Amino acid sequence: NLNTLSLHDALPILITHNEVIRLINADEAIVVDLRSIEEFQRGHIIDSINLLPSEIKNQNIGKIEQHKEKAIVLVDINGVSAPASATLLAKQGFNRVFVLKEGISAWAAANLPLVKKHK
Repeated sequence: NLNTLSLHDALPILITHNEVIRLINADEAIVVDLRSIEEFQRGHIIDSINLLPSEIKNQNIGKIEQHKEKAIVLVDINGVSAPASATLLAKQGFNRVFVLKEGISAWAAANLPLVKKHK
């Protein structure tokens, strides 16, 4: 049961794309995309928030500050860099931080929808 997991049990919790979808639907999880703005605009998970690892490191997290009680799912390119950001967010008071296993590449490989932003 994902609800009983917290960062204190395991750092960080890797979840599959199916579990991400479940968290979004059942729990209104917040998806945070750690990739560059260019990569983000090329295709991201719907309603995800673009936040760079450097912003998390500098505690410049205004975009997600109000979501500390919610499940946060971090997405990067391949799942390698997100765990470090997950650890930092946990230290900043986010109780339920998850990492999409294998990142956006796993999401795309499963043919799940990506939204493009043309700005």
